[in-house]
Amino acid sequence: MKNRIGWFSAIGGVISSAAGIIGTACVSCSPICGSICVAGPLAAILGVGIAGFLHKYSIIFIVIGGLLFLFGIFLVIRKRKISCFSTSNGKIKCIKMEGTKMDKKKTQKIVREAYGNIAQGQEDCGCSTCEPDTKEFAKSIGYSEEELQTIPDEANLALSCGNPTALASLKEGEVVLDLGSGAGFDCFLAATKVGPNGKIIGVDMTPEMIEKAKDNAKKNRVENVEFRLGEIERLPLGDNSVDVVISNCVINLSADKPKVFQEVYRVLKPGGRIAISDMALLKKLPEKIQESIEAYVGCIAGAILIDEYRRIVEASGLNDVRITVKGTSNCILPDTKDPVGKAILDGLGEGESLEGYVVSVYVEGDKGGWVY
Repeated sequence: MKNRIGWFSAIGGVISSAAGIIGTACVSCSPICGSICVAGPLAAILGVGIAGFLHKYSIIFIVIGGLLFLFGIFLVIRKRKISCFSTSNGKIKCIKMEGTKMDKKKTQKIVREAYGNIAQGQEDCGCSTCEPDTKEFAKSIGYSEEELQTIPDEANLALSCGNPTALASLKEGEVVLDLGSGAGFDCFLAATKVGPNGKIIGVDMTPEMIEKAKDNAKKNRVENVEFRLGEIERLPLGDNSVDVVISNCVINLSADKPKVFQEVYRVLKPGGRIAISDMALLKKLPEKIQESIEAYVGCIAGAILIDEYRRIVEASGLNDVRITVKGTSNCILPDTKDPVGKAILDGLGEGESLEGYVVSVYVEGDKGGWVY
């Protein structure tokens, strides 16, 4: 709706400004040309009388027209969410963003509060399914029994949608960054794979999650992990500092995904790689779901189309980008026990379904360049 209003406003602005300009042109040339003005056929139809009226108030018409035009263009751009940024080669890249319509700051605040509640053991489920047996849930999305034995039970909040540590093929001694590390689930698993000479850095914007992750590390005497409070759009790390970036069902929650991948590119060493598990869309979501805060917290409304996801990753400068569909979202099954999932389904109209919209994906790529 806002898109249509924007276009009508822009077109109306052009017409209003044109009317003022034509009126001025007609009256200016009327002493020479008479009632038929060289300004064009429209002026001939209007005649000098109406043209005089337009001329008298031409400034008003032009100003109002200009304001309407600018307002219309603003609405259109806001609707399309054009995100512009500087790429790795110094060029300016603009991408049309689909997905959530919500205010970035408001969305971030709500997400932080929701996941803070999860960290404290409250009823919110976020991107999870509220599965009572978190180990069984983890197995269902790709974690082995052997892997789960190396992870503290308190770190498994069932907030995953895949196993990025397996995708990353981690090696001894590597430095790994986990975006949106939560209670440390993937960090603790990655720590066993890189060994004592490697290092895992978890970044999360939720203080409660960072506190829980640090407590889990201390209790289980895991020394090669570090947890930092920060936003994935502004990573608290230096340039060219990590070998691998992993993330599990988190980037969809960001309101500025191009910025996330710019940061990923910045902190990766030359030759570094990404292994990300996330949610993405096969087709555009229904309007009600796009505007649902429950759907955003539930990793649905913030998800973007797979093709757009690929464009954003490639625009950051990363090479050999591959996106693989792994399965459907557990939050939107008809018999879901997740209150977030139920709220999403309740928001649909009669006969509407989310089947075929949201899928879990694996995202891979590398920075290229020399490997240190």
